[in-house]
Amino acid sequence: MNIKFYLAFLFSFLVLSKSLIAQPPHTSRKSDPDKDAICKQTPYAMDKNKIGIGGILHLSEELNLTGEQIEKIRKIQGDSKKETSNLRKEIKKSMDALQEEFKKSKSDKDKINNLINKISDNQKRLMLIRSEQMLKIKEILTEKQFKELIKIFETHKKTFKKRFMKKFKNE
Repeated sequence: MNIKFYLAFLFSFLVLSKSLIAQPPHTSRKSDPDKDAICKQTPYAMDKNKIGIGGILHLSEELNLTGEQIEKIRKIQGDSKKETSNLRKEIKKSMDALQEEFKKSKSDKDKINNLINKISDNQKRLMLIRSEQMLKIKEILTEKQFKELIKIFETHKKTFKKRFMKKFKNE
């Protein structure tokens, strides 16, 4: 497989796995002090553009989450926060090392392959953790809330795909 293609695929996978997708602004939001206070305590409170496990709490209004549901979701996030943080750091460290290896006049193919394997292994572990979190969150949500969440994910996925493809075509 062409290394350029593999790196492009790896890069796009990293971008997609972070799920950094712009969220449409809230149109008519009634403030719920209890929900707002709980959401502000999450590690994701600073970035409302995240959609995924962390971004679910910022959709509490759209999903009509109860305080109890929010607390359970926060616990699920907190249980694996340290491990996911360490995995993301390891992925970044390996990506940086990979870039440095490519910059060398004589790159070590074995080192590149080892770094790619390490990145892939850590991404797989991260995805397994996120999948486990999503399954736990799915149990907390009502069927109606879950269907709404899927609709939101699909909308953001389409938006991201348009943006990504537009950027990719311009290069």
